[in-house]
Parts: sequence; structure tokens; C-alpha cells
Amino acid sequence: MLEKIKRCIREGKWRMSYHAIKRCDSRGIEVEDVLTAICAGEVIEHYPENARGESCLILGKARDGTALHIVCAVDNEGRAVIITAYRPTEPKWLNERTRRGKDGRQK
Repeated sequence: MLEKIKRCIREGKWRMSYHAIKRCDSRGIEVEDVLTAICAGEVIEHYPENARGESCLILGKARDGTALHIVCAVDNEGRAVIITAYRPTEPKWLNERTRRGKDGRQK
């Protein structure tokens, strides 16, 4: 799935959801950083059974080297869809790769 998403980004066949636009704006995340992070990123969680369709969580780096998480999917027209983007931080994340469980420990 990731290679297809990266190819879509390179070919200009992508879009951001309204939710992603709002979240990036409120979090001070530039679109260029999201695209950079996707193209050099890796899938750290895969959601094949998502109610809205298969998607994945990509860990990548912004242009300044900070970690970004981007949730992406591919729509019915074959375009990459950026669903949301955020910086992985406490309390939800122990580090950029490790989600914290409900009990506060590593999940």
C-alpha cells in the first residue's frame, strides 16, 4: 500500500481530506512537510478492516527532521488520500514508534 501511496504523491494524484487540512492548519504542519514525510516514510500501523476502507499510519520526517504521523488511504479513483497528520507526542505516544496503552504502558 505504501508504494502505491508514494507513487500517487510523486505523480500528483493525491488529495487532503477536509479534516487533514483543518488539523494541519491548527497544528502548524505544512503540506510540503506532510508530502516529504510520506515519500520517505514507513508504515507503522496498517488498518485493513477500517470501516471507510483500508488505510495505514505512516511515520516520516518533516523537512526539519521532526517526526510526523500521517494516516493515508487510496480512494476509488486511485488517488492517495491524506486523512490526518500530527506530531506523535505524549500522552498518546511514548515515542514516535510506540503507542501508549490505556494503562499508560507500552502497547
